[in-house]
Amino acid sequence: MMRSHIGLEVRAHDIRVVMTRSARVVWYATVEFEDIAVLGDVVAKLLAERPPAGRARPRLIVALGYSHAQVKRLDGLPAMRSRVQMTQLLREHAKAAFLSDGASAAIPEVFRAADGKWWGAALDRAVIAATLAGARRAGFGVESIVPTVCALARVSPDSSALIDDGRATIAVAVVGGELREVCRAPRTGEDSIVPPALRSLGNDAAAYAGAYAAAVSQRRVPLTWTVAPTEAAAATVRRARLVAMAVALAMAVAAAIVAPGVRATLIVRKSARPAVAGRDARKEMVRAESDLLRTTQQLTTVARFDSSRGAMLWILAQLGQSLPESTAIVSLRVDSVEGSFVAIAPHVTDVYRARDDAFVLDAPAKPRGAWAAYPQRDSLTP
Repeated sequence: MMRSHIGLEVRAHDIRVVMTRSARVVWYATVEFEDIAVLGDVVAKLLAERPPAGRARPRLIVALGYSHAQVKRLDGLPAMRSRVQMTQLLREHAKAAFLSDGASAAIPEVFRAADGKWWGAALDRAVIAATLAGARRAGFGVESIVPTVCALARVSPDSSALIDDGRATIAVAVVGGELREVCRAPRTGEDSIVPPALRSLGNDAAAYAGAYAAAVSQRRVPLTWTVAPTEAAAATVRRARLVAMAVALAMAVAAAIVAPGVRATLIVRKSARPAVAGRDARKEMVRAESDLLRTTQQLTTVARFDSSRGAMLWILAQLGQSLPESTAIVSLRVDSVEGSFVAIAPHVTDVYRARDDAFVLDAPAKPRGAWAAYPQRDSLTP
């Protein structure tokens, strides 16, 4: 939902108010007053009569007519480059620069136009105070206070017209949204600045131009007077600052207490990393040694088996070569200590010679690791 904006213009003897939504006028009203003393009550009553604007409170900007806000080009003062210095100079010589008592005038920050000329304004402090008091009674906070001519310059970027605030008529020349000329002029009946959105009001459009310009004006309008916060708002800000400072202090103290322990923990973790890496390396080395031992044992077993297989083959070869023809071996038993066999042959003596040739202790062709076989004569059957 779009937020509503309210522009309230305080003229010489009346107040004009316009409420807009999306730059379209939804409500407008006017109230006359005779003295500044009743201005606050009039403002409060007028704002209380506004129509509902939804949940969000409308944004309120106040515009002061030329009777309460004099605007002029600062031709009589020495020009300075710094805006701060120029503003200070104007505040010190406000009584000479404007047709009002400088002590009772609010001097906003000066503005430098594109042509290099400095502009300044003097706002009536009594009108500002009464308007702010009435707005607060109605439940509104004023965002800023602007001179009517400055707000109209932003609404009508290029124009030359007359502005009537009920007491004086002002001739205004605007180029590119900036003031070029502001001076008093006789009433000639020339057209005033009328924004297109106000043309539906008919003959009253020119009278509400200032209030409408304030409602739709941006925050950076030249010669804007920033409203100082109230005592309650200032107290709230001070409390918020104190709370923020207390929270920051508590966080700093907590960090100072916890930081050494955290730092020690990080150092221990960092120093423990090499020990963990060394422990993992030792575990890997033990695992590798275990695998190597197991492989060595398996290779030894294979070598023993291969050696024993070679001796048995050698014994069988010798026995086969030594036995005479027509000999049949019935059984053969050989171990690491002795050997025996049972054979059937036509001549037993030939078997004896074959036995002696096969089972010898120092056979030159016997491979390394072969078994020593001893004959058993009693096992032979003739």
